[in-house]
Amino acid sequence: MEPRLLLFHKQAVSARVRFLRFPHGGGCGPDPLPDLVQMADAVTPGGDDTVVAHPGLLVARVARDLGLTDTDLEADGVPLARLDAPGSPITVFTVRLLTTDPPFEAAEAMGAGFIEMTQARVLEPMERELLRRIYERALG
Repeated sequence: MEPRLLLFHKQAVSARVRFLRFPHGGGCGPDPLPDLVQMADAVTPGGDDTVVAHPGLLVARVARDLGLTDTDLEADGVPLARLDAPGSPITVFTVRLLTTDPPFEAAEAMGAGFIEMTQARVLEPMERELLRRIYERALG
């Protein structure tokens, strides 16, 4: 299955972290997660023989949807998680927005928006867990 992205923006001065909530209402995108997904075991880079699709095409798609360039986004090449889904696993990657501020207007124009960790309670528990992992990575 096609990988999913979780986009976040970390303010350079304040370290305030915000997450893109895609038009379908979830934090993973650009397409929603299928039903019946579950968190798989931890992903260990180089720890198995699984071939993972590179997220570059998805990053370019999201950049275009937000009216940004590919250089405004930075994909982490190390997967954040692997999800068990009917058919095949889904790899989740993080993507950092490198713009000075989150592109609020562009997100609204595509039917999306930015949320903070305290607003993530509207997401499914698994997506909240993924955001928690990003938050820990982002703040080191």
